[in-house]
Amino acid sequence: MNLLSLLIASLSFGHVFCMPIGEAPIKSSILAPRAPGCSIGDIRGVETSSGACRYTLRYAEVKERWGYSQLPSITSSSKLPIFVWVHGGSFVSGSASAPGLDGSTLAQGGIIVIVIQYRLGVLGFLPPSLAASSNDPNLGLLDLINGLSAIQNYATSFGGDAGRVTLGGQSAGAGMIRSLLGVPSAKGLFESANLQSDPLSYGLASTMTTAQLRDAYYSAQTLSTCSSLKCLQSLSLGDILKAQDDLLSYAPYTFEAVPLAEVILPTYGTNIIPNDPTPILFNSPNSLPISTSDISLLMTTTKNEGGSAVQQLFPVPVPPSNKTLVSALTALVGEDRAEAIAKVPAYTSSVGGADGMRGTFEKIVTDGVWRCPNRAAARSWAKAGGKVWVAEWLAGSTYPTNTGSYCQGADRVCHEDDIYPTFGTAPISFPEGVGNEVLAAWSTFINNGTPTLPTGGKGNNVRDYLRQWSDYLKEKAKDWLGQLKEKAAKWHSERGVETWARYTGDDSTVFAIGDGEALACPAGWGDQVKYNWQMYP
Repeated sequence: MNLLSLLIASLSFGHVFCMPIGEAPIKSSILAPRAPGCSIGDIRGVETSSGACRYTLRYAEVKERWGYSQLPSITSSSKLPIFVWVHGGSFVSGSASAPGLDGSTLAQGGIIVIVIQYRLGVLGFLPPSLAASSNDPNLGLLDLINGLSAIQNYATSFGGDAGRVTLGGQSAGAGMIRSLLGVPSAKGLFESANLQSDPLSYGLASTMTTAQLRDAYYSAQTLSTCSSLKCLQSLSLGDILKAQDDLLSYAPYTFEAVPLAEVILPTYGTNIIPNDPTPILFNSPNSLPISTSDISLLMTTTKNEGGSAVQQLFPVPVPPSNKTLVSALTALVGEDRAEAIAKVPAYTSSVGGADGMRGTFEKIVTDGVWRCPNRAAARSWAKAGGKVWVAEWLAGSTYPTNTGSYCQGADRVCHEDDIYPTFGTAPISFPEGVGNEVLAAWSTFINNGTPTLPTGGKGNNVRDYLRQWSDYLKEKAKDWLGQLKEKAAKWHSERGVETWARYTGDDSTVFAIGDGEALACPAGWGDQVKYNWQMYP
């Protein structure tokens, strides 16, 4: 597992290679507060006669080598904006090489795309009490901070602008970015953030909850016989992951504060994260270590976020049944909250048809875990003077994990169905006009902190738009940035673009990605029905 992988723009194409920040062998990394780095000198390496660029690194007895296709045609003075993507996976799965995470299209617009890999699950967030890192178990988050720090140190070497770093992440990746808002040492590492499908109902884990999970995990039969770090280091990866799978299956039903969807979470009340940033984000965002004056936000959710969970829990259609609905909700959130949800007017009448129960259940999960808390957090950010743009995906491209009867139903856009369109890797069947909007909005947000849309829908070729940005980036004028802004403004004027309105807290300012209007958030969430972070502070 490489800690940091990059995709570098070269005008009309990108190059995938790995930035040589070393990693420990797995038996060491389970305990290491941070994956070890190394002195690498010139990040461009050495160009061979074949055009390849290679590094050979050594860490202890571990020898690692990366092969590069060819050197990108950018220089240290290019100062390209940098987009850093943090993958999702409920903090226990996923990777930097997950389907769709190819930044080549974004790179055509003169953007450096970096995909961060971080330690996951018990290896990333639940070290044993025998390890010094148990006092601050956020090893996966430290990997992210380490990577962002390296970007600041080496941005010039690969043609990047350390002052224009945008973080982006989906699901748990967005949760990692939210965690950074509570990390004092992360201030200055990025200037804007794109949070996609952040399950904002869930806060971070308290030290007490993490201690409960740690004790339960290391009490597993294959681990409990170890009384030393050396013994734990001798365990096979298979044994470690088998015990983790067991923990994921029973912990939500054993420990009250542990959510079903995210059992293992970053921990607050530690040196790196003194306080959970989640309630602060909702109540007083200017009190965050990274606040409204430091970064701008772009926050999106999909129309049917809860659909992925629905098809796992209920793989076949379920007709309307209030009894079945309340029973399912009780198992998910407890009896009191289930009864409170059932009293919300928007859910009192089940969706009709042969699959009515699943439709209502999905809407509740979508509203309660994603749509409503994201809108509330964005409203708080805007009220505090922060810049934030909010959107709902009404169009998407089915992600491999969503190949099932429910999520592939008509017009459904489930959790993760926004990944392909974000990177411009959606199949040909994805609406071209929507793809143009997304690529233009995301690329301009990365460039200047404001999502801007090309008008004219399908008539626009967004790749031409992005290539035009690249032409500007080739200019070698003394006042490079000023000339870029002047030329970009002229291009915007000639092309005809409109600015995506900033979110004001009203659902009317939620931008709809695709045809139709973004759905409203029903009243009651955060008040009549509490979010998880309100229930388990």
